[in-house]
Amino acid sequence: RRTGLDVPEQNIWTSALATADFLRRQPGEKTAYVIGEVGLTTALYEAGFIMTDADPAFVVLGESTVLSWESITTAVRLIDKGARFVATNPDPNGPGNNGALNPATGAVAAMITTATGKQPYIVGKPNPMMFRSALNRIGAHSHNTGMIGDRMDTDIVAGMEAGLHTVLVMTGISDRAEIERFPFRPDEVLGSVAELLGEDDTEERERAQRQKEADEAYAAGVLEILAMEEDWDPELLRPTDVVDASVLADRSRERSFASAAERAAEDRTWTFGHVIVDEAQELSPMAWRVLMRRCPSRSMTVVG
Repeated sequence: RRTGLDVPEQNIWTSALATADFLRRQPGEKTAYVIGEVGLTTALYEAGFIMTDADPAFVVLGESTVLSWESITTAVRLIDKGARFVATNPDPNGPGNNGALNPATGAVAAMITTATGKQPYIVGKPNPMMFRSALNRIGAHSHNTGMIGDRMDTDIVAGMEAGLHTVLVMTGISDRAEIERFPFRPDEVLGSVAELLGEDDTEERERAQRQKEADEAYAAGVLEILAMEEDWDPELLRPTDVVDASVLADRSRERSFASAAERAAEDRTWTFGHVIVDEAQELSPMAWRVLMRRCPSRSMTVVG
């Protein structure tokens, strides 16, 4: 709902749910050793599975940010003893914070496969079975259903094999150069999902970039002014510590220092190194008290 989309819970179909549904329909014992987050374990529990490391029928691998060497070793030994190896998806990596790559399920699966010699059965993308089960769940048909994704090797190929209209967006893993690596093509390539709604955010992104450059230039200029002061100790102020109108505003997603300082007054976790106070005349007494309490006077400079 935060995105403005009101999607009923029963219309949400994740690789974890698809994996649980697939395993529920498999014959034999409903026991599994699971490496994954709560979404996967909950789905398996609701499908009638018992989670155990004592001779389970399956080893199920999903996304996890708390992997341990012990859990991987346990999975390898259980698979080697005969447990069937199933994974939710083959993605080797995924986007992390600040655009950096994080290892994902496929990378862990490759390690387990190398140790055991056994490949997992992948339930999620690019297995088109996930799409067919999703279509059955919501009573839809492939001729009027689309797949929007950011990976050529999973999202687009799976959508194509399931007979869906495919849309590749440039806000994730793939870029336009990545498309050339594959012999197939998506039906559409868009900068972001916003373009599907007729909302071109190019102008907004360019405006934000110009504002960022202006902010950086402003902070650099203030530092140059301070550097000319005889009693200024550069150790007290580094570029990353400058909290001027735009930098502080960016932290609180406000566009003025005054409103950002007001927001800071409500957040007791904020502390500042050296604060450069701009637009000082706009600050309320409360905002001043917050700044004075959290930043020693020797580390505060008023420039406006």
